[in-house]
Amino acid sequence: MHRHGGGHSYECPACGKPLTLGAIMTKPQQYDTFELAKDLNSVIRKGMQGVILEILSENIFEVEFVERDGTNLEFNGQKTFTIDANFIND
Repeated sequence: MHRHGGGHSYECPACGKPLTLGAIMTKPQQYDTFELAKDLNSVIRKGMQGVILEILSENIFEVEFVERDGTNLEFNGQKTFTIDANFIND
């Protein structure tokens, strides 16, 4: 996962803060980016970058996936997804 920081990289699609893609952290926090560890569905696949929108419990997160142009990826009309920690690469 990646923490907000002050480098030149991407902006968080949820809050607009800059994201530093090299900073590693151990406990997921709101608006952290992460790499998907396994396919979520036929559109959102292993290796894609996501953003944690909400922490629902210690291991359950509400997340979104965004194209480089800022549009949300969607699957069956759904734009946010609830995942557990097994879907997040360390």
